[in-house]
Amino acid sequence: MIAAWTEAVEAEQADICRQFFASPPAGEAAAVLRELAIGFAGDDDAGTRYLAAAAPPA
Repeated sequence: MIAAWTEAVEAEQADICRQFFASPPAGEAAAVLRELAIGFAGDDDAGTRYLAAAAPPA
């Protein structure tokens, strides 16, 4: 039961990622968020902490 649920979750996650990255506006928005995370790295407020936590590994 757990294995089937895990497989279904992974398939759904893969589909969501495919749809997201197939959308040019989504990719552009992700690029803007990445640039903001880089530009404001080291600041200590809720927004910059969120950006740092959400940013992909360097």
